[in-house]
Amino acid sequence: MLKSPIAMLALTTALLSLPGLASAHASWIGQHGGDFVVVHGEGSATNEAYDPTIVTEPKGFDKTGAPVAVALAPQAKVMGLGVPEGVAVVSVLYSDGWWTEDAKGEWRNEPADAYPDFKGTGQYFTYPVAYIAATDTQKPVGHKLEIVPLADPTKLAMGDKLEVQVLLDGNPVKGVAVTNDVLTDWDISSTVTDDEGKALVTIANNGLNVLQYYHEVQISEKEIAGHQAVLSFVAHGPEEEE
Repeated sequence: MLKSPIAMLALTTALLSLPGLASAHASWIGQHGGDFVVVHGEGSATNEAYDPTIVTEPKGFDKTGAPVAVALAPQAKVMGLGVPEGVAVVSVLYSDGWWTEDAKGEWRNEPADAYPDFKGTGQYFTYPVAYIAATDTQKPVGHKLEIVPLADPTKLAMGDKLEVQVLLDGNPVKGVAVTNDVLTDWDISSTVTDDEGKALVTIANNGLNVLQYYHEVQISEKEIAGHQAVLSFVAHGPEEEE
């Protein structure tokens, strides 16, 4: 079975998205300097450069769940988002492309076509969803893989419990653990999801929280597809409710 840069570390509750990098990576939507951007990195202090064109499919929803247009706003080394007033939830697709392990064991950010006798190849996708304001409703945004909060996460505080549901192609994913704190400790996980794909997670931080779940599909003996769901939100606590 193919062991990709992602799959090898996912087996130990972390995630690799680049070859030779011995740490966990994710992509999420957050604010930097007042602007909403798609962050890629391994912790709250990290915003690694990437090609902004790999971010596509921006979506926005107001507090009632109604769609609101969100624009892509490319910056020099990351993708920014033009988020109008009234948007409560925003999402994008982050595509890391193909990664191929060649015959010598080197990982290449390319399809396998150019590498005879390659050992394995995979295509990787991340689905960031961010709750950026209070909402009256929480629902799936339409990604292949999602972590859906079943309550408004912006009204919670550190130590509170949040029930979430993991969906793959709209169907519950049972028997998996959601990474509770991408920013500081990938080893903290929720309880395993039940038959309805639901799990109870603990809010790790006052402020920004990032949850993650990685799912791998075996396409063939040498090929996989890696799908990563990411949910981010700022926990304000009940004292800041309007």
